[in-house]
Amino acid sequence: MNLETTLLICCAVLSLAAVVLLVFMLRRRRRETFEKTDAAQRLDLIIQMLEERVRSVNVLTSDELLPIATGLERLRGGIEGIARIVKIAVDAPPLTHDAVALEHEVLAQSWKQFHANQELNAALEDALQDRGWEPLIDRLSSVVPLELKPAFEAVMRPCREHRMLLQKISLIPRIGNGTLARLGTDAEEVRRTRELASLLTPEGNGHLAFRFRTWVTDTFLPFADLYLQRFQQAQLERGGDDLQAGATLVRQVLGLAAVEPIDVIPGETPFDSTRHVGRSTTNDPRFADGVITGVVRNGFVEGGQQVIRQPEVIVNRMR
Repeated sequence: MNLETTLLICCAVLSLAAVVLLVFMLRRRRRETFEKTDAAQRLDLIIQMLEERVRSVNVLTSDELLPIATGLERLRGGIEGIARIVKIAVDAPPLTHDAVALEHEVLAQSWKQFHANQELNAALEDALQDRGWEPLIDRLSSVVPLELKPAFEAVMRPCREHRMLLQKISLIPRIGNGTLARLGTDAEEVRRTRELASLLTPEGNGHLAFRFRTWVTDTFLPFADLYLQRFQQAQLERGGDDLQAGATLVRQVLGLAAVEPIDVIPGETPFDSTRHVGRSTTNDPRFADGVITGVVRNGFVEGGQQVIRQPEVIVNRMR
């Protein structure tokens, strides 16, 4: 039963009650003032007509009125519920239409989920603690000669990406606590916030797997060899002073991974078949017989004793 039907039934019941009440009042007035008069006879006729009209109405029984009463009670409960909802809506703070604020909220939730992941959180802590190499890399970058810059930039790419990732992640707490100023426009701020949120996904934080020691042995070692070769050749020809600072930094970077180059000074270091691999010979009267005059590939030792590879050299043969 819908609301409209219920209201119609209620109106009919009330109308019927009014008619009954009118009949009762007229009967009482008749007895009091119009007995044995013509007016009383006319009133009797009116009352009779009204009584016939009441009897002709299909009056609802109490059993039939019960569902109506139940429906009205439900209707009252529904209206009260709507009133409560309206009150809550009125009392609640207004919804924000600030797109940036919504993006910041999403970022804050992503940050909580990130920290709840023990594996990702541990990877971030390890990365933040393993940053002692950064100043050395910066200093080395400033002394690498132009001809070696392309090779240097290629091997530095994983380091730079890792550093950039950590720098961006460090912005997230500042956005959360409101200490980082917004960018110039809402569009720029939304773009930045979404980029930062993407870094907190397993796909976006892949560079957290970066490990400096592994990078040294797998990626930096070939560049270190190349730089040391240039330095060694310069030592042989003109002293190598302009490359000395870079060579020292290369050794320091290697040292952070417990890797050391096997020292070879062209024109001075004697060839030792137990430590060196001879690749070719030369006949240079400036140097003694059996002296190493060039390096094809440098050798390295890890942990002070494990030879990663032996130096491959050019040996001077005068006999």
